[in-house]
Amino acid sequence: MGSCAALRNLCATTDEAGCGRKARAVEAGALEALVPALQCHAAIDAVQEQGCGALRNLCVGGDGAAVASRRARAASAGAIEVAVASASRGAACGAARGAEALQL
Repeated sequence: MGSCAALRNLCATTDEAGCGRKARAVEAGALEALVPALQCHAAIDAVQEQGCGALRNLCVGGDGAAVASRRARAASAGAIEVAVASASRGAACGAARGAEALQL
């Protein structure tokens, strides 16, 4: 959960510095790492909440081309499917988690 929470926090802002951190995280493979983390820890609500929050934060903010690129990369990595799976599990906050992440 710690790595998901760290990515969520590092990429939370949409100012210039925050968008730079998002770009660095995506270039380092954050989107491709988050998807299997969410799949492997499907029953752990804290991982689902932090991971979906990180996906959401990585997919918002910045200029239109950068956002579109990050969203396309997230979709290619399987983020839509893991967000839907998280939302459909029926955990207390699953629907909110998944809906938040589906801003892809």
